[in-house]
Amino acid sequence: MEQTRTLEEMRIEFERAGGRTLSFPIAGTIAWTATGIFGALLPEDEASIALFICNGMIFPLSLMIARFLGKTY
Repeated sequence: MEQTRTLEEMRIEFERAGGRTLSFPIAGTIAWTATGIFGALLPEDEASIALFICNGMIFPLSLMIARFLGKTY
């Protein structure tokens, strides 16, 4: 029989395993989603600038998300 766990149980297990948070994956998802949207809507020159900015915002965004989630680095 296959064991089923809720998403909340998996998140708790993930945090216990390494003491890490989900701030980097969340920040990466937000940044790359924004990059995809900008890439689809903007001309090529502006889209490349948006790619540069979004790629550089992953780390600061993850710090803000971690603070929002109550984690500190």
